[in-house]
Amino acid sequence: MPDTLRYPVVLMDADETLLDFKKSEDFAIKNAMKEFRLPFKKGDEKLYSRMNSLKLCVSAAFLKLWDMILKWTATNFITVM
Repeated sequence: MPDTLRYPVVLMDADETLLDFKKSEDFAIKNAMKEFRLPFKKGDEKLYSRMNSLKLCVSAAFLKLWDMILKWTATNFITVM
């Protein structure tokens, strides 16, 4: 095996059969808050998860809106010229 290949096998888990993504997210946010000595109370991991999901939805909506603006601008700019 070449030196550049450090792992003989890479496992992918898109459907959470091997890994629990929600549990990993909770673990990560709790430990990050602890590491930075930030206050963290029971239930904050749920708030973080909701905010993180909302961010993804807003990002997708923003990208769609941006795409619509670019298409409108291109269409109207060419029409005016």
